[in-house]
Amino acid sequence: MRFATLFAVTIPIAVIAQLQPLKSYLNASGRYLGAFTNQARQNSAGATYNNLLRTNFDSVTESNACKWESLQPSRGNFNWGACDFTSNYITGLNGKFRGHTLVWHSQLASWVNSITGSANVDAVMKAHIQAVMGRYKGKTYAWDVLNEAIDDSGNMRNSVFMTQIGSSYVEKAFQYARAADPAAKLYYNDYNIEFQGKKQDAAVKLVSGLKAKGLIDGVGLQGHFTVGQMPANLAATVKRFAALGVDVAFTEVDIGTKSQDFTGQARDYTTLVKACVGEARCVGITVGGIRDNESSAWRVGEYCLLWDEQYRPKPAATAVATAAGGAAPVPTSTGGTPTTPPTTTPTTAPTGATSPAYGQCGGTGWTGPKACASGSTCQVVNEWYSQCLP
Repeated sequence: MRFATLFAVTIPIAVIAQLQPLKSYLNASGRYLGAFTNQARQNSAGATYNNLLRTNFDSVTESNACKWESLQPSRGNFNWGACDFTSNYITGLNGKFRGHTLVWHSQLASWVNSITGSANVDAVMKAHIQAVMGRYKGKTYAWDVLNEAIDDSGNMRNSVFMTQIGSSYVEKAFQYARAADPAAKLYYNDYNIEFQGKKQDAAVKLVSGLKAKGLIDGVGLQGHFTVGQMPANLAATVKRFAALGVDVAFTEVDIGTKSQDFTGQARDYTTLVKACVGEARCVGITVGGIRDNESSAWRVGEYCLLWDEQYRPKPAATAVATAAGGAAPVPTSTGGTPTTPPTTTPTTAPTGATSPAYGQCGGTGWTGPKACASGSTCQVVNEWYSQCLP
């Protein structure tokens, strides 16, 4: 919905920098704020990036390394390293790791598409789900079990799973996932189901059927939007899915503007956050990265996220805090001198303190415990982060 009068949300950079860590505004109502990240970015981006990630987000999703083509590029051969890194990173900070994704027609290893026969494809799907969820059992808050299985017309999308197994593959995937890690939240994740229409209706039907059999816990609304084109009834959509008895989360949010309309962008982030905090079963929001240059490849040339490329918080960052119910500074004017993004002030650990397994034990600026509890050792992950690993 477009407001008749645009409210002012652009404020001086120096004022924005006085905000508390963004996650705190969502945490106050029991929700999380997450971001997409990956090992390469954390290792190369530097201290400012890592401080922003650690300070402002309490959930992460690995960008690509946990997808099928990355994890199991050839049958039975797994590349765990990069997915392990992200899982261990957030586990060590007592945050949430969202697993993304188990069954998806895209970024699927080519060898899977060459398999024929219902039983054969079913066996491969089951083995992959068991292997991946088994490795991260006890570390993963939620898994996107099934991703984008509905096409834009509201029909089941053509994939090797659909053509070889049939529509029953959906239920089978969730059955295998439930057995592999009963404690993990199981999600169906998709784009454009935020808009009313055939695709949303099909998603409601799919989720309703799975819920009736106790196989699903949540719906992921990806949240890929363009400034000025937000669904007018987003809050109603969140409530529609929640009414099915499942959690709802925004899972890949980016709101793009090629013209740098940051006032409009802040307005649209406000709409999204209010839609979430206005429904008790909306559990959290994950954005597609931290800075504008981290947006998905298909959004090159757009400005989608909460910080700009120089790590300066944008009006959208303040909009998130305000919409979540935080006492954000009163908007006054635009401009101002950029300042260093806020970081938490470390506290000195008591003498003899140790970090638990997967806890932080070192890195630039770290003044907490540098010794690890029995059974794990402190290992350097990068210049800014060392972790107690078994």
